[in-house]
Amino acid sequence: MEGESRPGLPARRRALLSEQRSRRGPTGDPQCARLPAPFGPYGARAPSAPGRARVPWKTFVHPKGADAPMSAEVKLVDNAGVRIATPGAVVYVDAFHSLGDADARTQAVTKDGRADLILVTHAHGDHFAPRLVVEAAERTGATIVGPRSVAERLQGRLPDNRLCEMEPPAAPPGAQALSVSREFPVGRVTAYRTFHSRDHTSYLVELDGFRFFHDGDNEDTRRLDAGALGRLDVLLIGPWLGGGWVEFIEKLAPRRYVLIHLDEGEHRRHDEGKYLPELCDHVPAGLTVLRPGEALYLD
Repeated sequence: MEGESRPGLPARRRALLSEQRSRRGPTGDPQCARLPAPFGPYGARAPSAPGRARVPWKTFVHPKGADAPMSAEVKLVDNAGVRIATPGAVVYVDAFHSLGDADARTQAVTKDGRADLILVTHAHGDHFAPRLVVEAAERTGATIVGPRSVAERLQGRLPDNRLCEMEPPAAPPGAQALSVSREFPVGRVTAYRTFHSRDHTSYLVELDGFRFFHDGDNEDTRRLDAGALGRLDVLLIGPWLGGGWVEFIEKLAPRRYVLIHLDEGEHRRHDEGKYLPELCDHVPAGLTVLRPGEALYLD
């Protein structure tokens, strides 16, 4: 199997959601406290709900193929995979993985032949398939960036000058995540050693003045220094149980944030206005939820 296998991933995600539901209430995780009724359409609080303004649980985005002016496009490829395009750069993160019809997806997303960087957060198969990453790099000429577990699987399959290992040292227990930075022709990448697999990496990327942070599968945002990340145009983050994601978003206050790593069932529940109310008692401003092929455009 390509990448590092993760048997039982759907079951694990179901177990997490079940645990999230069971922990709602005033004695549970404050991030997953029960939402007071009533709710309006799509899960937004009705005007009669006291003490808090209405929350836009659903957000309009341009559908696939829409023609819209932009200085940056954030497109969800699938799962946690995204394509970020600015006037001067195209960057993929976790876009070439083994889920679904991987070969067809890889051909579709690279058909324009444009990519400067392909970033990989970690070697799990739902984020990284070595053969597909190599094929994408060959089509586009992109440089591959990843931690050691990723670089080792690609050695000898790409020219050395197009394979960049970025692996920060592990932080001491309880300490803030450590980082390393590198300048590339299209911009600056800062890799943070975050908390999931043994060398999981989250990325801060700065392109043409556009700044985004992809948190991958990081399970503990409380060990990231929000102040050091600075101003963000877009945050890409998964709503992990107990990971502190709500408070992290509020500290960062990005222009927009995009929830990643949602499966089809979670998307359906979100469309029904049920998914996020099951996880937390409020949602910070700036929410965007994309389905594969949908994009967010920012001026």
